[in-house]
Amino acid sequence: MKQVVEVINELKEWERVHTPYDRTTRLNLFQFVIEEGTGGKLVPLSTGLEKQETEAIQMPNLTLSDHAFGQYLNRLGYPAQLFKRLPGKLNIMNLNWLSQFGGYDKDVLVRVQDNSIARALMSKVYQPFDTLELLELAEPFMEGAVVRWHYDDKMTFHLSVSFPNYAEEIRKGDIIERGFHVSNSEVGIRSVRVAGYTHRLVCTNGAISRGEGDSFNFRHTGDHDQMRDMIRTAIETSKLETERIIAQFKNALNVKVEEPFDFLQKTFKENNLTVEQFKASLTELMGSQDKDNLFGISQSISGAAKGFEGEKSYEMQRLSVEITDPSRILSLN
Repeated sequence: MKQVVEVINELKEWERVHTPYDRTTRLNLFQFVIEEGTGGKLVPLSTGLEKQETEAIQMPNLTLSDHAFGQYLNRLGYPAQLFKRLPGKLNIMNLNWLSQFGGYDKDVLVRVQDNSIARALMSKVYQPFDTLELLELAEPFMEGAVVRWHYDDKMTFHLSVSFPNYAEEIRKGDIIERGFHVSNSEVGIRSVRVAGYTHRLVCTNGAISRGEGDSFNFRHTGDHDQMRDMIRTAIETSKLETERIIAQFKNALNVKVEEPFDFLQKTFKENNLTVEQFKASLTELMGSQDKDNLFGISQSISGAAKGFEGEKSYEMQRLSVEITDPSRILSLN
């Protein structure tokens, strides 16, 4: 089983290899060019610069990642579908005109890796909160924790841990461990979120609470001591969330569902999940001994989540908790 320190060491190695850094600049100091195999490049202008704007010269040509390119188009108010439809030369002309004369906020924070890859174009006032920093602040609160789920594609990060010493039976021989889940994005997709997490040993299913409230969802303030206190508060509060999850699961064991397959299908439609996610959950449900109760439906979703990555798995693990909420049970059948 992976330990938290191993995840931290992986993040340190990534930073050693890719040497990420941040730089503030203005987009109108660059021209956009199209490069085959990439979304495009931002090339510093070499003429007509004021003395106070020479920081662009000190930056390399920036190859835009797919995410950064989408942010670039969005900032300039240029529809992605239009970019796909128009010839390259016309797109270059349009984007460079907008870059110089468009009425957008030209100040940006560029998140760079490998010296010349722009992984994100953020607001100049954005306070970066890298995942390594987050985990190093949270590590003191993870003593004895075991990593149950870990995902990191450098767009979003997810880490679920449970504590073997904090476990209880929801029925004879069916043990659930308590823990918490941390998620983050270094490129502006999400803020830091801490939520309650449970891990069911018999099938290794994970479940994540919604983690509602300001204590669960926060942005970096630049003050490490304050951030550490906020993380501590969120983790402590998540313990109450795990108690609620387990209580809901126990109750769900006694909630019969007359048409479980129809209920599952309706649930997925209401939450805008994919047909593939529904089919995977249906397969899990058909093989479950609890297919006629709400707990079985919940576990079919969290069980199927293991076959998906990133945000898809995350949303399914959260849904497995949400459908057992007592307020939803009233409208089951």
